[in-house]
This record gives sequence, C-alpha cells and structure tokens, in this order.
Amino acid sequence: MKIAKILLAALLLAALTPLAQAALQGPPRVVLLMRNLDPFNQILAQAMEDEAEQRGFDIRSVSASDNRELQLQQLRDALMDGLDAIIINVVDRDSAEEMVDRILSRYEEVPIIFIDRDVPEGVTFKSKSIWYVGASNPDAGTMMAESVLDRFSVGMDRGGDTVLSYLGVHGPEGDMHQIQRSKAFHAAMGVTWIESKCLGEVYLDWSRRAADDFMSRYLSTHDVTTLDVVACDNDDMALGVLDALQRNGYNSGYDDANARYFVHSGSSHIGVVSIDGTAAAIEAVGKHRLDATILNDTMRQAAITCNLIEAIFDGADIGIDVTMEKEIWPRSVLVPHVKITDLNVKRFADYYTLY
Repeated sequence: MKIAKILLAALLLAALTPLAQAALQGPPRVVLLMRNLDPFNQILAQAMEDEAEQRGFDIRSVSASDNRELQLQQLRDALMDGLDAIIINVVDRDSAEEMVDRILSRYEEVPIIFIDRDVPEGVTFKSKSIWYVGASNPDAGTMMAESVLDRFSVGMDRGGDTVLSYLGVHGPEGDMHQIQRSKAFHAAMGVTWIESKCLGEVYLDWSRRAADDFMSRYLSTHDVTTLDVVACDNDDMALGVLDALQRNGYNSGYDDANARYFVHSGSSHIGVVSIDGTAAAIEAVGKHRLDATILNDTMRQAAITCNLIEAIFDGADIGIDVTMEKEIWPRSVLVPHVKITDLNVKRFADYYTLY
C-alpha cells in the first residue's frame, strides 16, 4: 500500500506542468543577467524585476559591467546555484551561442529569454524555449530623424538659411546600438525634400557627463547661430547636452503644457531629440526643453518576457496572446517604439508609475 501511494504521488507530480512542479518546491527561480546598469539598463532591469515579482517569481539579478568574461562566470555561478528560467541582456552577442550551449547542457528545456540586445538568428533555433524580446534600433533611429524633420518643417530654422543643420551625438563607436541607430538616422535624413547639413559627430560613452562636457566645449568654440538640432542616440546624453545648453542661456523651457514647441524663440532654443523615453527625458519634453524622445517600452518588454516564461513552463502554445506582438522571425519579438513630443507627452507623464 505504501509503495502504491508513493507511485501515485510520483504520477501526479509528473502530470503537473513544470511551473506547478516548481511552485510545490517554492517560487520559480529566475536569474537576470544584465550587461551593465547604465541609466537605461537600470530602468530595464527594474521593469523585469517588478514584473517577475508580480508573477510570483523569485528573481535574482547581477550586472557584468560590460565584461564578457564576467558575464560568462556569472552564468556558471547561476547554473551551479540552480535556476528555473534565465533572462539575458548579453554583453557580447557573439557569446550568446556559448551561453545557450552551457545552459542546455545542464537544463534541457529551461526558458532562455534574451532582452534588448539581439543575438544571431540561429541562436533562437537551438531550442523552442529560447526567445528574443527587444525593440528595433533602426526604427528608433528613423523615428528620431522624423522628429528632427517635424521640428524643422514647422519653422524652427534658427539661422534662417533654409538648411537643417544638426550635430550627431552617438554612443561608443562600433557599439551595436550605436551603429543601428546612427545608420538609420542618417538614411532617413537623406531621403527628404529638406536640405540638411551635419555639422559634426561625436562618439561618447552614453553618459550625461560626457555629453555635457562635449556640448560645453562646442558652445565655447563654435558659432551656433545656425545650429538647429542636436540628435542624441540616448536620453542620458541628451540630458547632458541640455545641461550645457541651459548653463549658456538656451532651452530654459516653460511649464505651459498646452503650448506648441514651435513658438520657442528661435535664438534661445536649440532642438534636442533622443532615444529611450526615460522618466527624466519625458519630464524634459513636458517642460519644453527636450523636443522629442523615442520611448523604448521596457514595461511591455518585461510583460512579454514573463508571459513567455510562464507559457514555456506550462508547455502552452505561444501565440499573439503571449507575445503581445507579431513574431518578426521565429521566436523573436520586437516591441514598437513610441515617439513622445509636446503633442502627446501628457499621456506618458505617469508611464513609469501607472503601467
């Protein structure tokens, strides 16, 4: 009789989904490997942690500080400690396959979700439990160019020369996000009826301080009479540019949320546009200091990531109800960016608290 009860219990356990089995042993253990914790990645990590905790997951996160070997060691440590699912913001996309092979050699069907930084297409084919969730950097670059062109088309020609003159402030040269955003931005700027001129480009480390230093030097050494727009590859650098501009009497902004950005005094406002949609950038748009930010929807990415983990645990079919967006190729989902300007900024004022 005792043996029969043991066998029955084993059969019942085997009939449970992996998620239900994990629940009997405690909350599912989810590991989040972040490549770094720069301002945007802090937001991304927080979104993942908050969503996971709401689903009842036990989530542990670590940052590799952009060190490929450290991230591989963090993966080895996580595998030794045990896990039920893993979310990876990879330092080096070329190490993604090695990471997957290590995981699959120990856990055959564990959910593996790569986020934000895409991986070689073949990586997601290694197992049905491997997915990529992110956003399109080329689309972000294109939308930033559209924001610049929109601004110029409503009369913000500071020099009155009918030429859209701009500066490009980019991330580290050779960085995947920098390349994709910059290439798409320049391509979009080149296929318009508006004549444009790039006054210069600089490659920084994504940071506010570096952009502040650059813009301060530029203002002290260049005539900016005809400078219409500074296009920045991320919000943190845009905020640094704004810091320098405001110290020099530009972009003081105002709090009248009903005013249109084109009524700024042409001489006292230099356009600034950027990508990410951080809380600080959205606030700057609302105060008419920043002209536009392109929202990288981390909250939606976190929801999709946790949907996928639950679906893989349950052995469920994965369709649009899980991914919330169409797959662009097998097991890869891109969340659309959203352009935020003075025209729609009110809708996003509480984005990070009300999602």
